[in-house]
Amino acid sequence: MTAVDLDFRDVGFNPGASDLERVVRFAQTVRNNLFHGGKHGSAYWNDADRMRLLLETTIAVLDDLADQMGLTSDYRSEY
Repeated sequence: MTAVDLDFRDVGFNPGASDLERVVRFAQTVRNNLFHGGKHGSAYWNDADRMRLLLETTIAVLDDLADQMGLTSDYRSEY
């Protein structure tokens, strides 16, 4: 498999998926792509500005969700 064989794909959702489900799924997709990505030489993998933007945006969304759900203390805990 080469980078040419890799394409961006839409994230699929079940019919009637809530906005919360969509947001969490997008955050999971960002995490998985950053953690597992770059194994096939993607041209975007070494773009530090892009990775930083994706991480900062996703972390901000997760921070806000934790605050809204009253889970901040659990979310910020270290194990």
